[in-house]
Formats: sequence, C-alpha cells, structure tokens
Amino acid sequence: MPDTSLPPALDRVRAELVSAAAREKHGKPAGRRRRRLTARPLLLAVAALLVAGTATAAVVVTSTTSGLDRNARSDTPAASNISGVMNRLQRAGGGVARAPLSSATIKGLTVTRDGVHVDIATNGTDICFAHRTGQAPTGAASCAPLPIPTEAVPFGIGNDDTRTWVVAIVPDGTTNVTATGTDGQRDTAQITNNVAIAILPDGGGIQQLSWTTPDGKNVTQHPGKDPQFSDG
Repeated sequence: MPDTSLPPALDRVRAELVSAAAREKHGKPAGRRRRRLTARPLLLAVAALLVAGTATAAVVVTSTTSGLDRNARSDTPAASNISGVMNRLQRAGGGVARAPLSSATIKGLTVTRDGVHVDIATNGTDICFAHRTGQAPTGAASCAPLPIPTEAVPFGIGNDDTRTWVVAIVPDGTTNVTATGTDGQRDTAQITNNVAIAILPDGGGIQQLSWTTPDGKNVTQHPGKDPQFSDG
C-alpha cells in the first residue's frame, strides 16, 4: 500500500480545498481564499493524490530533466494512464481547481526496475508520476511543478508483502539517491531518464531519502518533513 501522509502545510491546503468545495456545492461563494487556490494548478492534486516528499521550504529551482524530456512521447500508455487519473480527480473535486496536465500536449514514458513500473507524464509545466507492480493502470499519482527543485525532489513510496520501494523524479546531475528503511537497510537507487527507483526488502517502512545535488549539497528528507541540507 502507498504512503498517503501529507506534510502539515499541504494538509492545511487540503482542508481549504474541501471547504471551498463544500461552499460551491451549497451555492455559497468561496470568497477571496478560493480565488487564490484556484490560481494554483496543483492544489487539487495535492489534496486528492498520494503526494509524498513535497517540500514547503523555499528552494532554488534551476534544474533540467533532459533524459525525461528527450525520451517522453505523446503516444505512450503512461501518458494516457496518468491523464485518466487527472481527469477522474478533477471530476471528483467538482472543478474547484484545475488538475495538473489539464492543458498542452502530454508526453510520457515508463521506467522499470525489478518489476516496479513507474509511469511518468508531463506537459512541460507539471509532471506527474505513478508506480505499480502489475499491468493495470494505477488509481493515484504524485504531481509537482517544473522545474524540479534540486533540493526538494518529489518522491512517492509503495510496498507489497515482500518489499518497499521509493520513486523520485530527480534533476540532471543528481547522484547518490539512497533510501533507508526503518530497519536500517539501505538501497542506492537506479536512475533512468531522471527517474530514481530504490527497492528495500521485507516491505517495511522508509525512514528517509537522501541524495547529492548537482552542486554538491547533501540532502536528507524524512517522509512528510522538510528536507535538511549539508555541504558535501
């Protein structure tokens, strides 16, 4: 089962969205707060999706994802799968906010490691990803705005009875992406097309994800918490 915890700041956003949706349902204006939320394209996804590892601290967003950009295609199952997830979420949310990927051409690709499949889709403004172990499309996805912050990469966690995996979208030049379990086991992720996949045995919890940024900073992030930095 995926980890569905949200950082405190995002949990507050979810509460605001639910309140705005209730006001719309009963014919009451959502007021100034609703207008501010509607202008943010990712808030519906933040409230309704599995979103793990999204930082609330200010970071420098000067990054590229060249492998993903170069190899993503519009006619892939990943693009259609995640587009379907976004459409279902927008309908379920009553149109309170625009879902990610709701405009422009959507391109996607799938990265696989040891039976863990990661579908990625992007329209050049947002990026969404979902992980699965079977052939059926996933029912949820994680989303983030582009460009990806080098010091706050978006990541998601999943598990079954035998293993736990961490999936992260990382900018060019990111190295040493490592997942550490609550039992102390570690795995260094395999990175393909800016998609990092780390897999730990036994299906336990994840204590932290760590990585080295292109400029040499070491970053450690616990699920649901803000990242911590140190110089390399």
